[in-house]
Amino acid sequence: MAFSSLPSYAGRILSRSSSISRSLEALKAPAINQIHRNLARSVWHLSSSTDRAGGNGKSIQHVLDNTKKAVKWPNKPCTCGCGCSGLHTEADKQLSNFLEEEIQIERNSQKNPKIPDVPGFTVAKDGAEVTLTKTGESDEKVEVVFNVNHSVEFEEGADKEGSDEGKESDLPEGQMRSYPDFRVEIQKTGQRTIAVQCSFTTDDDFNPDQEENAEPADDDLFLIDEVYMYDGQASDKTYRVGSEVMQGEMYDHLLALLESRGITSDFVQTLSDLASSYEHSSFINFLEDLQKTIKA
Repeated sequence: MAFSSLPSYAGRILSRSSSISRSLEALKAPAINQIHRNLARSVWHLSSSTDRAGGNGKSIQHVLDNTKKAVKWPNKPCTCGCGCSGLHTEADKQLSNFLEEEIQIERNSQKNPKIPDVPGFTVAKDGAEVTLTKTGESDEKVEVVFNVNHSVEFEEGADKEGSDEGKESDLPEGQMRSYPDFRVEIQKTGQRTIAVQCSFTTDDDFNPDQEENAEPADDDLFLIDEVYMYDGQASDKTYRVGSEVMQGEMYDHLLALLESRGITSDFVQTLSDLASSYEHSSFINFLEDLQKTIKA
């Protein structure tokens, strides 16, 4: 009888040992187990009773969507002092205040808010890029393309004329002018496009031995940098001829080619006026958009 009860006794010992092992295992990481159970329970409760029963056939994605709707960020006020629940810092507030003053200064200094027209050309604007297209009855198409990015220079003494002599002013004597590089494209029907890349002249472009009071030539306002031809669209693989290797006679003929299409010094001066006005307006719009984004 005693021997017959040994298996039962041994079974109770093994059962108790398993129970003790499970208890020890639970004591190793009770917090983690509790988190796991709470998370599982929370996700389970987020689904409806019909979902749990599997009656509507919705997947776990439905439960995750409900989780997103249930979780809400606390309404923590920003640190700039405006009292809203957005993410603002003291640096945001200072930048916004600076932009407010800067926008007002730029608007007060804006001489011509309206973009000037170019006689004989239509104007199309796309971001920082401007395209002038020559109008006419000819089947030839002439376009002048330029970009106002990084084109502004400070022109000293530009505002001296017409100002009261001896009158003190906090404003600098001068103005910001845009001198963008520009490309003239001549497109003939059924032929390749001729592209002439040009740039405004600078003091470095003149001969240092030139007399100080010498009258500049008519073509001194801009220079030809390179010329090339292409089909469809030009790329880095397109062959280009730079002015530094170009024969002087060919250079003069290219200038005459541009002049016959209306690209003269007077046109280039008008282009600079248009670019200056458009760049200034774009700068003000950028400041306003930046302030709006910072304050959002």
